[in-house]
Parts: sequence; C-alpha cells; structure tokens
Amino acid sequence: HPLTISANMLSMITMASATRRPSMATPRFSRATIRQLDYLRQRLYSHPTYGMLSLREKHVPIPVPVLTAMVHDADPLLRELAAHHPSTPPKLFWILAHDSKETVRYALARRTTPPFDLLIKDRLVGIRYLLVQHPNIPLPLLQSLVRDPSRTVATWAKCRVSTTPLSWLIRKAEQLH
Repeated sequence: HPLTISANMLSMITMASATRRPSMATPRFSRATIRQLDYLRQRLYSHPTYGMLSLREKHVPIPVPVLTAMVHDADPLLRELAAHHPSTPPKLFWILAHDSKETVRYALARRTTPPFDLLIKDRLVGIRYLLVQHPNIPLPLLQSLVRDPSRTVATWAKCRVSTTPLSWLIRKAEQLH
C-alpha cells in the first residue's frame, strides 16, 4: 500500500528543495520544469524504495532541463537519480562528482560509462575500487591507480595492468597515433 503524501509534507519537501546548496550557482528553471520535478519527487517519495527502483530500472524519460534541476536540487535522492540516469548530460558530471553525498558519487561511478577522470581522485576508496574494476577504464588512469594509497585499489590496478590483453594495448596505441 503506497504512502500518500499530505499537502503539508509535500510543501516541506518543496521547501527543502528550494534551499539550494550555497556552493553552486543555481540556474533558474521554468514553471513546467519545476512541475515535472515536483511530479518526480512525489512519485519517488510515494514509496521511496520502489519509487527509486522503478525510476532507475525503467529509465523513465526525463527531459534535460528537469535532469539539470535534479542535479541542483537539495534532495540527495533526486541528485542520485540524476547521476544514474542515462540521459544526464556529461556537462553536469562535474557537479555530481563533487557532491557532498557519497551515494550520489557512487551512482555516478556505477554508470555504464562513468566520468573516470572526475572520480579517479575521489576520497572514498569504494568509488576508486568501482573504477578500477570497470572494464572500460582507460589504461593511463588504471596505471595511475597502481600508486593508490588504498592497498586494495592498488592491488586490483596492478593485476588489471599486468593482465591487460595485448590486443587491447595495441588497439589503444593505434588510437593514439
């Protein structure tokens, strides 16, 4: 039985989202974008676990202005959803990669093609660990993780560098020339 959101609770959520994170300049959004954002928020909070999974797994089409509003929102669940969504434009990755909530950065690291260069220096070992295991991590970044302060990440990187198929190395070398 899904939870219903009272008007009071919805206004509290909306007020929380209106409180922007002060470290970033937030763009202005149209009323239509705000309405779509509020609809997503209501859907998400009607049942937090199922709402998040359904929005994630079904890859509900979300317009870029709404994704941009989600990235700038104070609600970490909306930012996490934006980090995971396949339509989020790469120009927003920098904001997401520097988010104060680790769940947002984890969602970004779990993308099919994460922004390796932005997350490679993340302070959380778990994020660097996800990157070192990613099959598409560029070889230079993988080699830089060999000197990672985390023993686990460094060990994985050493194993991956030493077992990188020769055909892959040749292909990468040809791409550079």
